[in-house]
Amino acid sequence: DSGGNSLTKDLEPGHTLSVKDLVSVLLVPSSNEAAEALARHYGKKEFLDKMNAQAKEWGLINTNFVDPAGISASNQSTIEDLTALVRHVYTDYPELFRLTRKKSVTVVETQSRTRRVFTNTNEFAGSANILGGKTGYTPDASGNLISLFQYRTRPVLIIVLGTEDRFGATKELWNWFTND
Repeated sequence: DSGGNSLTKDLEPGHTLSVKDLVSVLLVPSSNEAAEALARHYGKKEFLDKMNAQAKEWGLINTNFVDPAGISASNQSTIEDLTALVRHVYTDYPELFRLTRKKSVTVVETQSRTRRVFTNTNEFAGSANILGGKTGYTPDASGNLISLFQYRTRPVLIIVLGTEDRFGATKELWNWFTND
């Protein structure tokens, strides 16, 4: 997600974080640097191969990853595949959704023990009815947002793609759904 304040989400060169903290920085402030660092740690080619194999295993037949951060226009998916992805993550990895609804995360640089707070790029983070979500932005794709809300006793998924106002579009769809 390159569409935010880079001062609040960029990692500093030479700093070392745990994998858990890198995942937090990848998901909450949507750090492209964290995605690249995870891929380098794993082996970039192997990481991408694993991402694509996992997508196929989950039946995401129209999804393809060519870079770990989602920057390339060659990264492709569909609404159907994104819906299936959310279903798998929500069911099998609920801790990721719990993480993405936090307003911020604090991580610790492993060598200096310096703490750093990263703010969520998702305006809905911290809201009472948000179960989680993920922001995305590239110049080619514009603003994108996956939001999973709690409505009464069930989750409601809203996905907006290709908009300059991803939060406004999501809020409009949520209000229409809930008749607020």
